Amino acid sequence: MLHATLLISSAFVAPPTESDRAVKAFDELQSRFWNATAGRYDSSIWWQQANAIEAVANLALKQPATRPAVEQIIASAFKATSNATIGRTNKGVDLTFSGYFDDEEWWGLAWLRAYDLTSNVTYLNRSRAVFDDLATRAWSNSSCGGGVCWQASPNPADMVGCYKNAITNELFLTHAAQLALVYKTRCAKGAGPKADCDGANHTSTWVRAQLDWVLKSGLVNGSHLINDGLDTFQNHAEVCLNNRHTAYTYNQGVILSGLAYAWQLYPEQLDLLQTASRIVTATFASSLVHAGTRVLRDMGEPTSTPLGNLYAGGPGADGLQFKSVFVRHLAYFLAVIEHAGPQAEQAVRDAGGVTADWRLAIQENADSIWSRAACAEPGPTSAGSSSRTPALFGYLWRGPCSYAFAGPSATTQVGAIDVFTAAMTSASV
Repeated sequence: MLHATLLISSAFVAPPTESDRAVKAFDELQSRFWNATAGRYDSSIWWQQANAIEAVANLALKQPATRPAVEQIIASAFKATSNATIGRTNKGVDLTFSGYFDDEEWWGLAWLRAYDLTSNVTYLNRSRAVFDDLATRAWSNSSCGGGVCWQASPNPADMVGCYKNAITNELFLTHAAQLALVYKTRCAKGAGPKADCDGANHTSTWVRAQLDWVLKSGLVNGSHLINDGLDTFQNHAEVCLNNRHTAYTYNQGVILSGLAYAWQLYPEQLDLLQTASRIVTATFASSLVHAGTRVLRDMGEPTSTPLGNLYAGGPGADGLQFKSVFVRHLAYFLAVIEHAGPQAEQAVRDAGGVTADWRLAIQENADSIWSRAACAEPGPTSAGSSSRTPALFGYLWRGPCSYAFAGPSATTQVGAIDVFTAAMTSASV
């Protein structure tokens, strides 16, 4: 199994640094869930695999001890996901270009982060290919006047009134903006001037189109939270109102980095940072946190253990990843603000935001996971006996961990790594 150099201690004692937490959790992820033969993590669904790649790449960027292992993981996952068949959602979800456009975009972000870590242009090219697939197949002016569709239908006529959901459009904005920034940097350095400068211009054009559409779409509700999507009815594509469906945590997260990266491209638009700030503030003031805390919970998240069947109802097995997506993208947003200078900080304050409080909120979530969500090994106990509690974590961040559907799983473990890495990033500022 692939491990970092820092070994797990025999007792579960809080280590002195956030980096220790993240590395210990990474070692458990690798020893329990990594399937080297398949090039993927067991007990994790397709789009969550992409989040795992992004999470471990983030860890390696902050903790060099993990880099050799992570680079090998990324290379194995890339080889295992190289199927380039164009699908239309009825041909298999685990295709690179499946037609499940939100799933595709998670992989687009993952390969871009892999490029950030390794500078391997192969990963950048794969990320760009995912983006181009959405730009070609997913964008539709016939439904709600723009934006990208959730899925590619086997019947192209269905795309006229396709569903415009929040997460796919947030991902498309974030992906476009990240690519534009990468190509802009490469263009300036002359790493491949013509292709990179063309790439910067192409993706920047999509950033502007998607940004304009998202901000006018109605996805952000009057409470500054983002609901699941827009109402679109067959043959009534003009009915494009916020559907008031559940505002999940990850819907509040991905948009944050998208707006921050777009602001880096268009620094005169300080309103982008203010919109993001209001979303963060609204999230921590909502029922998406446990009462009296800033520890995240999701809509529909069970409050007791053992948990029932997570494949029934919402947020379902997908929801195992949602909270950590919010934290990861909040950390990206903070990183932009904290390296941008006083003008950006002032824009956040003008919108009622306090970045120091948000860093503390990330830390509070990390502390809660570490101290309350750890999963003791199942087995009989007796008076006077002792057992080892590894750095292995479940779904409920306020605990306790249940060995039912709450986890632990590769997905819940990746979620913990996300939060520990975000706390490490925040603590270093």
